[in-house]
Parts: sequence; structure tokens; C-alpha cells
Amino acid sequence: MSAPFYELTGRLAEFDALQERLREAPRLLVISAVPRSGVSRLLAQFDETAAATLVLVDARPCRDQLDLAMQIADAAIAHLQPAAAVWWQSTSPPTDAPGLRLARTLSENGIDLDGLRFGAGSPADRLTDAFRLTQTLFGTRPGTIVVDHFGELLSGLTASAVRGLLGDLRILVQRHDTAALVLVESPDGPVAAALADPEHPLFRAGQQFVVARAEPARFVSDLAITRPSLPHGVTAALIAAVAELTEGVPDLVWRTLELSCRDGEPVGAAAEGWRRLQRAAEASLASEWGLLRRVHPHAQTVAAALAFDLAPTSALANPRSASDALARLRAIGVTWQPQPRMWALSDPLLTAWIQGHPPPWALRMRVARKSGGARARARAPST
Repeated sequence: MSAPFYELTGRLAEFDALQERLREAPRLLVISAVPRSGVSRLLAQFDETAAATLVLVDARPCRDQLDLAMQIADAAIAHLQPAAAVWWQSTSPPTDAPGLRLARTLSENGIDLDGLRFGAGSPADRLTDAFRLTQTLFGTRPGTIVVDHFGELLSGLTASAVRGLLGDLRILVQRHDTAALVLVESPDGPVAAALADPEHPLFRAGQQFVVARAEPARFVSDLAITRPSLPHGVTAALIAAVAELTEGVPDLVWRTLELSCRDGEPVGAAAEGWRRLQRAAEASLASEWGLLRRVHPHAQTVAAALAFDLAPTSALANPRSASDALARLRAIGVTWQPQPRMWALSDPLLTAWIQGHPPPWALRMRVARKSGGARARARAPST
């Protein structure tokens, strides 16, 4: 299917709104994105269409502030000076012309090359070097550093480390000789909370942009605007059926379409594609389920309750345990809140896997619930 319009289908309004917000050139923009909302692909589209003014950084591999500084520098050089990337990633002095030119330019701007390349010294100083390096490569053009999955990095840090990192970022975004900054996290994450906290160093330091989960109907209505080149047999009716099954998660919509039968009526074809995707993801979903036990002692119980639209407190006698597990699962993007005081699993594939492998207690409660009335969303105490 054609890009970029294929990727924007279902997310076109958000793309246009985010593009307009970035044109305003805020020094700091916090994108509060619901898990699996497709914001990473939107950012990738900006990366492809405005390559000279945006550096996209993935924070998931980073363990701390020092790692983040190195990741920003790596991404900036790979994106803006790719010819020098081989030297930058090595442990040797520059020997080729691109590496020599980059080393000379950065040294003249007072950037600690060895400290930034090898992750040595003060994390705050290295983060400053990473911003100055990026701005140096932008030159006179306005540029922005976009840190995707920033909330996942923060979820692995202590409260004091989070406050220190956000405080250092506040200092950097107030300087006009460094690049602007976009941070991506889940709704109600620590960065958005810091913006509204008068006691926090990040108080009112930037703007917030919220990205919600797309309604399934949007994938059809956007077709009239994006007009992507659809494969043979893919119709608007099939896209609508798939979007309903996958709860509007963009990457699951397109993956399910690829696996769907193109013959027959749309609902059946969509269901067959969804079953094929579940079978293909069986091993990884089973592994993810096992890892949930390491997230929190009651994480599996809470996840199973949500998969069957049961209140977590119906499976756990202690409401505090349910709240703690929900908070931990939210921090890593496994759960989200479609509405206030309502919780759900963010990945429909994981939901389907749990429903196909129900714990005994959940199976009994599901049977009892079916005999007792209509299906409703699971409710839990707000955390």
C-alpha cells in the first residue's frame, strides 16, 4: 500500500493537528499518547517528510539519563551526518574525511566528544552536549529532538532520578541555542503531571498534545481523503470489519488486513485474518504473559480480569493490591483508561490470548457473568 497516506489512514486528523502544533515551534511539547494509538508511525511520517528538521530518538533501549544523551547524539549523527556515523559508533580516532570534519566541528563548539561517545562524566553535562551536538548539526535551520517512548524510560527510574532528568531538560529547553524538544509518554504520565505541578522544576515549561485511540470508523472515513493504493480485494467494508476487531490499533489493522482472505464477505474475511495473526503471535504472547508476573505479583490476575471485563477487585480481596498492579501495568503501557475509572488492556492481541487461555477462576467467573446479565466494561479504583 502507498505511503505515507496508507499509514495516515485512521490518524489523519491527529497528523494534521500535530503538524500544526509543531509549526508553532514550542520549546517543549509533551505528547500524551494512549498505548497502541499509532503515534510512533505519525512521528515516523514527520521524520520522512521533514528529514532536515527533526531527529527521532527511541528511548526504549536507554537505561538512564546518560544512555539517553548518547542515544540522542547517535540518532542525530545517523540522521544528519550519516557519513560520519561509522566513526562515531566506533572506539577509534577519526581517520576518514567525514569523521575528521565532524570531530573538528564538534570540538570547536566545546562538545566533549569522548564523554558523549563513550558515556563518561556527568549525565547532565552529557545531555547538554547531546543537545548542542544536535543543534550544531541543524545549523541555522530550526530543529527538534523527538524522544519517543520517553515514558518507558522514566518508568525504570527512581522518583529522584526522574525529577533530576526533567529538571535538566527544563534548563535545556529554556536555552535558545539548543534544539526544541518533544517528549512522548502515556496519558497522566510524570511529564504531563510535572507541567501542572507548581512545585516541580518543569512547571509550565511547555505544551501538551493528547493523542487518543482512533475510533474504528475513522479508518473508513479517512480513505476518502488519503486515497491509499489498496491491494486487490481490500475494500472499505473489509477495513471497517478489521478495525472493529482490532479496536482501532493501527498496526494491528494493517497486519490483519495482510493476513485476511480477500474472498467472501468482509466480516468472515476479517475474522480469519485476526485468527491468523493470533496464531502467528502465539509464542510472543505466551512469553509476554509469563513476564507479567515479574512486573507485579498480581499483574497476571489483574490482566486476566480486564481481559474478561471483570473488576480486578473481584479477583483480589485487597483493593490496594489491585490499584498497585494497575499502576505498574499502566506505567509500562499494558493497560490504559478508555474513560475515567475504566481500565482495559492496551493490546487486543493480548486480550484475545488470555481469553483463549483463561485462568480457572476467570473461566468460572465468566460463566457466572454470562448467566447473570449483559457484558460491561471492567471498573476499578482510580490510581
